[in-house]
Amino acid sequence: MIDFFHPHVGRNKHRHYILTLFFIIFILFVGSFGFVLLDDLLKGAAKNSSYQAIAELISIGIYSLLTILTLFIAANWIHKRPFRTFITAAPKFRWKLTFLGAGLVSASIIFTFSIAMLFTPENFIFNPVSIRVFLSFFFIAILTIPIFAFVEDIFFRGFLLQWVGKFFKRPLFTIIITGIIFGSAHFANPEMDMNPVVVGLGYLLFGMLYGYTVQITNGIEFVFGVHTANNLLLAFFFSYEENGMGTDLSVWTMEYSNATFLITLFGMNLLWYVALLVIAKKRGSALFE
Repeated sequence: MIDFFHPHVGRNKHRHYILTLFFIIFILFVGSFGFVLLDDLLKGAAKNSSYQAIAELISIGIYSLLTILTLFIAANWIHKRPFRTFITAAPKFRWKLTFLGAGLVSASIIFTFSIAMLFTPENFIFNPVSIRVFLSFFFIAILTIPIFAFVEDIFFRGFLLQWVGKFFKRPLFTIIITGIIFGSAHFANPEMDMNPVVVGLGYLLFGMLYGYTVQITNGIEFVFGVHTANNLLLAFFFSYEENGMGTDLSVWTMEYSNATFLITLFGMNLLWYVALLVIAKKRGSALFE
Protein backbone atom coordinates (compact mmCIF):
# COMPACT_ATOMS: atom_id res chain seq x y z
CA MET A 1 0.00 0.00 0.00
CA ILE A 2 1.09 3.59 -0.64
CA ASP A 3 2.77 5.35 2.28
CA PHE A 4 0.25 7.89 3.64
CA PHE A 5 3.04 9.98 5.19
CA HIS A 6 4.77 10.49 1.83
CA PRO A 7 2.24 10.82 -1.04
CA HIS A 8 3.71 10.45 -4.52
CA VAL A 9 0.75 11.69 -6.52
CA GLY A 10 0.18 15.33 -7.47
CA ARG A 11 2.30 18.36 -6.56
CA ASN A 12 3.85 18.15 -3.12
CA LYS A 13 6.76 20.53 -2.97
CA HIS A 14 7.10 22.81 0.03
CA ARG A 15 5.78 25.77 -1.95
CA HIS A 16 2.52 23.92 -2.57
CA TYR A 17 2.00 23.25 1.13
CA ILE A 18 2.89 26.86 1.97
CA LEU A 19 0.44 28.12 -0.65
CA THR A 20 -2.26 25.82 0.74
CA LEU A 21 -1.63 27.05 4.28
CA PHE A 22 -1.94 30.69 3.23
CA PHE A 23 -5.04 29.86 1.20
CA ILE A 24 -6.63 28.24 4.26
CA ILE A 25 -5.71 31.19 6.48
CA PHE A 26 -7.08 33.71 3.96
CA ILE A 27 -10.40 31.92 3.41
CA LEU A 28 -10.94 31.32 7.12
CA PHE A 29 -10.04 34.93 7.93
CA VAL A 30 -12.62 36.19 5.44
CA GLY A 31 -15.11 33.60 6.64
CA SER A 32 -14.57 34.59 10.27
CA PHE A 33 -16.59 37.77 9.72
CA GLY A 34 -19.57 35.69 8.67
CA PHE A 35 -18.92 33.29 11.54
CA VAL A 36 -19.03 36.09 14.12
CA LEU A 37 -22.22 37.50 12.60
CA LEU A 38 -23.91 34.10 12.49
CA ASP A 39 -22.80 33.28 16.02
CA ASP A 40 -24.20 36.56 17.34
CA LEU A 41 -27.51 36.04 15.54
CA LEU A 42 -27.94 32.49 16.81
CA LYS A 43 -26.95 33.36 20.37
CA GLY A 44 -29.25 36.37 20.29
CA ALA A 45 -32.15 34.09 19.46
CA ALA A 46 -31.22 31.58 22.18
CA LYS A 47 -33.39 31.44 25.29
CA ASN A 48 -30.66 30.71 27.84
CA SER A 49 -27.01 29.74 28.27
CA SER A 50 -27.68 26.13 27.26
CA TYR A 51 -29.21 27.13 23.95
CA GLN A 52 -26.40 29.65 23.47
CA ALA A 53 -23.92 26.79 23.77
CA ILE A 54 -25.94 24.83 21.20
CA ALA A 55 -25.98 27.89 18.93
CA GLU A 56 -22.20 28.13 19.19
CA LEU A 57 -21.95 24.47 18.21
CA ILE A 58 -23.98 25.19 15.07
CA SER A 59 -21.72 28.11 14.16
CA ILE A 60 -18.58 26.03 14.68
CA GLY A 61 -20.05 23.23 12.56
CA ILE A 62 -20.72 25.59 9.65
CA TYR A 63 -17.26 27.13 9.97
CA SER A 64 -15.79 23.61 9.94
CA LEU A 65 -17.61 22.86 6.69
CA LEU A 66 -15.93 25.93 5.20
CA THR A 67 -12.56 24.55 6.30
CA ILE A 68 -13.29 21.20 4.63
CA LEU A 69 -14.31 22.97 1.42
CA THR A 70 -11.09 25.01 1.53
CA LEU A 71 -8.97 21.87 1.90
CA PHE A 72 -10.93 20.20 -0.90
CA ILE A 73 -10.23 23.11 -3.25
CA ALA A 74 -6.56 23.20 -2.23
CA ALA A 75 -6.14 19.47 -2.85
CA ASN A 76 -7.58 19.73 -6.37
CA TRP A 77 -6.27 23.11 -7.50
CA ILE A 78 -2.95 23.48 -5.70
CA HIS A 79 -1.76 19.93 -5.09
CA LYS A 80 -3.46 18.49 -8.18
CA ARG A 81 -4.43 15.31 -6.38
CA PRO A 82 -7.64 13.80 -5.01
CA PHE A 83 -8.94 15.15 -1.72
CA ARG A 84 -8.97 11.53 -0.56
CA THR A 85 -5.16 11.52 -0.41
CA PHE A 86 -5.30 13.86 2.61
CA ILE A 87 -7.48 11.24 4.31
CA THR A 88 -6.18 7.80 3.41
CA ALA A 89 -3.67 5.90 1.31
CA ALA A 90 -6.37 3.36 0.46
CA PRO A 91 -8.37 3.58 -2.79
CA LYS A 92 -11.47 4.64 -0.84
CA PHE A 93 -12.54 5.73 2.64
CA ARG A 94 -12.45 2.72 4.98
CA TRP A 95 -15.61 3.08 7.06
CA LYS A 96 -14.94 -0.19 8.87
CA LEU A 97 -11.90 1.41 10.51
CA THR A 98 -13.95 4.43 11.54
CA PHE A 99 -16.60 2.25 13.18
CA LEU A 100 -13.92 0.07 14.76
CA GLY A 101 -12.27 3.14 16.29
CA ALA A 102 -15.60 4.49 17.51
CA GLY A 103 -16.54 1.13 19.01
CA LEU A 104 -13.23 0.60 20.81
CA VAL A 105 -13.11 4.08 22.33
CA SER A 106 -16.78 3.87 23.36
CA ALA A 107 -16.13 0.61 25.22
CA SER A 108 -12.99 2.12 26.77
CA ILE A 109 -14.87 5.22 27.96
CA ILE A 110 -17.70 3.19 29.48
CA PHE A 111 -15.23 0.95 31.32
CA THR A 112 -12.86 3.62 32.63
CA PHE A 113 -15.57 6.07 33.67
CA SER A 114 -17.41 3.27 35.46
CA ILE A 115 -14.21 2.53 37.40
CA ALA A 116 -13.73 6.24 38.17
CA MET A 117 -17.33 6.59 39.37
CA LEU A 118 -16.94 3.49 41.53
CA PHE A 119 -13.81 4.70 43.32
CA THR A 120 -14.35 8.48 43.27
CA PRO A 121 -18.15 8.95 43.26
CA GLU A 122 -17.78 12.33 44.97
CA ASN A 123 -16.30 13.74 41.75
CA PHE A 124 -19.44 13.02 39.71
CA ILE A 125 -22.53 15.19 40.14
CA PHE A 126 -25.76 14.11 38.46
CA ASN A 127 -27.48 16.85 36.48
CA PRO A 128 -31.28 17.06 36.34
CA VAL A 129 -31.01 17.48 32.59
CA SER A 130 -33.91 19.04 30.75
CA ILE A 131 -35.03 16.41 28.23
CA ARG A 132 -35.93 19.07 25.70
CA VAL A 133 -32.57 20.82 25.99
CA PHE A 134 -30.65 17.54 25.99
CA LEU A 135 -32.41 16.26 22.85
CA SER A 136 -31.75 19.56 21.08
CA PHE A 137 -28.10 19.32 22.06
CA PHE A 138 -27.97 15.63 21.10
CA PHE A 139 -29.19 16.10 17.53
CA ILE A 140 -27.07 19.20 16.89
CA ALA A 141 -23.98 17.51 18.36
CA ILE A 142 -24.50 14.38 16.25
CA LEU A 143 -24.42 16.60 13.16
CA THR A 144 -21.64 19.03 14.08
CA ILE A 145 -19.11 17.28 16.34
CA PRO A 146 -18.11 14.69 13.67
CA ILE A 147 -17.53 17.55 11.22
CA PHE A 148 -15.30 19.40 13.66
CA ALA A 149 -13.38 16.22 14.53
CA PHE A 150 -12.90 15.48 10.82
CA VAL A 151 -11.49 18.97 10.24
CA GLU A 152 -8.94 18.56 13.02
CA ASP A 153 -7.93 15.11 11.83
CA ILE A 154 -7.59 15.99 8.17
CA PHE A 155 -5.64 19.18 8.92
CA PHE A 156 -3.28 17.95 11.66
CA ARG A 157 -3.00 14.28 10.65
CA GLY A 158 -3.51 14.68 6.93
CA PHE A 159 -2.27 17.93 5.42
CA LEU A 160 0.18 18.96 8.17
CA LEU A 161 1.49 15.43 8.78
CA GLN A 162 2.29 14.97 5.10
CA TRP A 163 4.01 18.35 4.93
CA VAL A 164 6.16 17.69 8.00
CA GLY A 165 6.84 14.23 6.58
CA LYS A 166 8.71 15.86 3.71
CA PHE A 167 11.41 16.91 6.19
CA PHE A 168 11.91 13.47 7.75
CA LYS A 169 12.29 9.97 6.37
CA ARG A 170 11.49 8.42 9.74
CA PRO A 171 7.82 8.74 10.75
CA LEU A 172 8.72 9.06 14.45
CA PHE A 173 9.92 12.64 14.07
CA THR A 174 6.87 13.54 12.01
CA ILE A 175 4.59 12.04 14.67
CA ILE A 176 6.32 13.91 17.50
CA ILE A 177 6.28 17.30 15.76
CA THR A 178 2.67 17.11 14.56
CA GLY A 179 1.66 15.81 17.99
CA ILE A 180 3.27 18.82 19.64
CA ILE A 181 1.57 21.19 17.20
CA PHE A 182 -1.80 19.49 17.76
CA GLY A 183 -1.40 19.58 21.54
CA SER A 184 -0.23 23.19 21.55
CA ALA A 185 -3.25 24.22 19.49
CA HIS A 186 -5.42 23.05 22.40
CA PHE A 187 -3.56 24.94 25.11
CA ALA A 188 -6.12 27.76 24.90
CA ASN A 189 -8.97 25.38 25.78
CA PRO A 190 -10.81 26.16 29.04
CA GLU A 191 -9.89 22.70 30.38
CA MET A 192 -6.30 23.89 30.78
CA ASP A 193 -7.43 25.91 33.82
CA MET A 194 -7.95 22.65 35.72
CA ASN A 195 -4.26 21.71 35.72
CA PRO A 196 -2.12 23.13 32.91
CA VAL A 197 0.67 20.60 33.38
CA VAL A 198 -1.40 17.40 33.50
CA VAL A 199 -4.00 18.45 30.93
CA GLY A 200 -1.39 19.98 28.62
CA LEU A 201 0.76 16.85 28.80
CA GLY A 202 -2.32 14.79 27.97
CA TYR A 203 -2.97 16.84 24.83
CA LEU A 204 0.65 16.42 23.71
CA LEU A 205 0.88 12.69 24.38
CA PHE A 206 -2.39 11.82 22.72
CA GLY A 207 -1.65 14.06 19.76
CA MET A 208 1.37 11.81 19.25
CA LEU A 209 -0.67 8.66 19.92
CA TYR A 210 -3.17 9.66 17.25
CA GLY A 211 -0.28 10.31 14.85
CA TYR A 212 1.24 6.90 15.51
CA THR A 213 -2.17 5.30 14.98
CA VAL A 214 -2.38 7.02 11.60
CA GLN A 215 0.94 5.40 10.72
CA ILE A 216 -0.35 1.96 11.75
CA THR A 217 -3.60 2.28 9.80
CA ASN A 218 -2.14 4.33 6.90
CA GLY A 219 -4.92 6.93 7.07
CA ILE A 220 -7.06 8.97 9.44
CA GLU A 221 -10.23 6.84 9.32
CA PHE A 222 -9.62 4.96 12.58
CA VAL A 223 -8.51 8.07 14.46
CA PHE A 224 -11.53 9.94 13.10
CA GLY A 225 -13.78 7.30 14.66
CA VAL A 226 -11.92 7.51 17.97
CA HIS A 227 -11.95 11.31 17.97
CA THR A 228 -15.64 11.59 17.11
CA ALA A 229 -16.91 8.98 19.56
CA ASN A 230 -14.72 10.38 22.33
CA ASN A 231 -16.02 13.92 21.84
CA LEU A 232 -19.65 12.85 21.55
CA LEU A 233 -19.72 10.60 24.60
CA LEU A 234 -17.91 13.09 26.81
CA ALA A 235 -20.20 15.89 25.62
CA PHE A 236 -23.35 13.85 26.28
CA PHE A 237 -22.46 12.24 29.59
CA PHE A 238 -19.40 13.72 31.30
CA SER A 239 -18.46 17.39 31.36
CA TYR A 240 -16.13 19.50 33.43
CA GLU A 241 -17.29 22.92 34.55
CA GLU A 242 -14.30 24.33 32.67
CA ASN A 243 -15.22 22.82 29.31
CA GLY A 244 -16.96 25.96 28.03
CA MET A 245 -20.11 24.13 26.87
CA GLY A 246 -22.08 24.49 30.08
CA THR A 247 -22.65 21.73 32.61
CA ASP A 248 -26.43 21.36 32.18
CA LEU A 249 -26.01 19.82 28.72
CA SER A 250 -24.51 16.55 29.98
CA VAL A 251 -25.79 13.89 32.34
CA TRP A 252 -22.94 14.25 34.84
CA THR A 253 -20.73 17.16 35.81
CA MET A 254 -17.24 16.13 36.88
CA GLU A 255 -15.27 17.90 39.55
CA TYR A 256 -11.61 17.83 38.59
CA SER A 257 -9.10 15.74 40.50
CA ASN A 258 -5.76 14.48 39.24
CA ALA A 259 -6.71 10.89 40.07
CA THR A 260 -9.99 10.96 38.15
CA PHE A 261 -8.46 12.75 35.20
CA LEU A 262 -5.55 10.33 34.94
CA ILE A 263 -7.80 7.27 35.26
CA THR A 264 -10.25 8.44 32.62
CA LEU A 265 -8.00 10.16 30.07
CA PHE A 266 -5.00 7.86 30.14
CA GLY A 267 -6.97 4.71 30.96
CA MET A 268 -9.49 4.97 28.15
CA ASN A 269 -6.88 5.86 25.51
CA LEU A 270 -4.57 3.06 26.59
CA LEU A 271 -7.40 0.52 26.35
CA TRP A 272 -8.46 1.32 22.79
CA TYR A 273 -4.85 1.53 21.63
CA VAL A 274 -3.93 -1.87 23.09
CA ALA A 275 -7.13 -3.33 21.62
CA LEU A 276 -6.15 -1.97 18.19
CA LEU A 277 -2.70 -3.57 18.42
CA VAL A 278 -4.20 -6.92 19.41
CA ILE A 279 -6.77 -6.83 16.59
CA ALA A 280 -4.14 -5.72 14.07
CA LYS A 281 -1.86 -8.59 15.10
CA LYS A 282 -4.65 -11.13 14.65
CA ARG A 283 -6.14 -9.71 11.45
CA GLY A 284 -2.92 -8.57 9.82
CA SER A 285 -3.03 -6.45 6.68
CA ALA A 286 -6.61 -7.55 5.95
CA LEU A 287 -7.80 -5.16 8.66
CA PHE A 288 -6.52 -2.14 6.74
CA GLU A 289 -7.67 -3.03 3.24
